[in-house]
Amino acid sequence: MPFEDDLGLALREAVEASPPPRLELLATGAAQRGQRRKRRRTVLTSAACVVVLAGAGVVALQLRPTGGPVGTSVATGPTAATHGTASTPPPAATPSPSRPAAAAANPVPSSQVLQLLKGKLSAGYQLSHPVSEDLSSPDPGVLAGFTISNSSGKGTVSLTITHGGPRTRGGAGCGTTGSVAHCTDTPLPDGSDLVVWLPDSGGGRQVWNATLQRSDGLTLTVESGNVPGLGSGDTEPYPNAPLLTGAQLSALAEDPVWLPVMASIPAAS
Repeated sequence: MPFEDDLGLALREAVEASPPPRLELLATGAAQRGQRRKRRRTVLTSAACVVVLAGAGVVALQLRPTGGPVGTSVATGPTAATHGTASTPPPAATPSPSRPAAAAANPVPSSQVLQLLKGKLSAGYQLSHPVSEDLSSPDPGVLAGFTISNSSGKGTVSLTITHGGPRTRGGAGCGTTGSVAHCTDTPLPDGSDLVVWLPDSGGGRQVWNATLQRSDGLTLTVESGNVPGLGSGDTEPYPNAPLLTGAQLSALAEDPVWLPVMASIPAAS
């Protein structure tokens, strides 16, 4: 008999001689095999989850903005602003130290006063030989003047502003010896006095003036005369009367154009 037939016969005899397998042992083996497969699947699933979470962590770290707060924010609406939350106002600017009070205005120079006077006289008069001077003694102030002429004659006009000590109303006026025909003293609403002096010299040297006297010591005098002006080359008085009338002198003395000039002149020390 060939070897293969002998081996097959021996296997069949061995199987027949063995007792049949118990059913409970087969069931136990199957259960054990099932549990091993289940544990294997659980391990593989856990490993996959770890890999996925690790990958997600790396991506989150790469996408997180640098320098920002670490944390998670959930947007539930528009991100421009949160309702009910006031934005923080910028810090208020620190106030700069207050500047010291401005220094007293410098006195208006006599050259500027001369231009102001020119503007008041230019209509109807020819002006020449201008004179201007900044005064310091006995009282600080300014002087400005011109030689003027028109169809009636020739003469001079000058304006002087000084700042002396305070005075009481009527301190100078027209004098105390009685009424003077060629002088008027008019109190003004602001407490000043306007004194107009118009003497008649009988055809010789004549100088008329209007003087505004203020209680704070400021004095403004406008003069018109028939005397020769400085630099004119004339030596004798002109045969005509002064060219500006008393009304014109009064209007010049009360003109508000001089107020800034008076305000700029310091008081006598």
